[in-house]
Amino acid sequence: MSKKLILISNDDGVESEGIYRLREAVSHLGDVYIVVPDKERSGASHSITLRKPIKVKKLDERVFAITGTPADCILLGIFELLPRRPDLVLSGINKGYNLGEDVFYSGTVAAAREGAIYNIPAIAISLGNSPTNEYYWETGMHFTRLIIDEIEKLRLDFELLNVNIPNKPIKEIRGIRIVRLGRRAYRDPVEKRENDTYYIGGEPLWSKEPGTDLKAVSDDFVALTPLNIDLTNYDELKRLQWELSF
Repeated sequence: MSKKLILISNDDGVESEGIYRLREAVSHLGDVYIVVPDKERSGASHSITLRKPIKVKKLDERVFAITGTPADCILLGIFELLPRRPDLVLSGINKGYNLGEDVFYSGTVAAAREGAIYNIPAIAISLGNSPTNEYYWETGMHFTRLIIDEIEKLRLDFELLNVNIPNKPIKEIRGIRIVRLGRRAYRDPVEKRENDTYYIGGEPLWSKEPGTDLKAVSDDFVALTPLNIDLTNYDELKRLQWELSF
């Protein structure tokens, strides 16, 4: 196994334990650099900072905190802060799942996607939600290492993977399932409060169809979902080309 250069980011910010646990999990693969937001940027999606300055603070030889978004972190890492182009981009370990439609809102997934946009294999890793803020980091590290080592061993090519790991002891995880994205809508996503003040949130409504990430984690499996950068609906493209003429 050749020595790799790995870029890690997240959307939980530089204080999150998850990035350092992730670094520990993959340090056997090569040199690891961390480039992360200086504060939590959950829900930042794939936003980037345009026409505004981004400050970079070097915290350690290979750890940088920036005043931008998760996607900004990957751009700065690839083009400025790392000694060369990374071989792998990892994002996480996030505190809380990124399932179903969450991949459109998640800064964790966006950081990985930004790497994939530049043709660097990328993986987003999330650990299940915890109402008590207790996280089984060893479980996240174990399955992250297991998945990456298996990919390395088989020399598999991939673009972007989204991994969701139940927040439970390792012995309670039943295995890994390769699944599609599920559907995760929200009941009453907009709440109006006093003085014309609104909050966005709501109760998640999980559609646990067989073969989906939502079903997998609810059954205590790790959910591994391959994602595409190209969002084109090719079936609809062919239909419209056949039926419409301009």
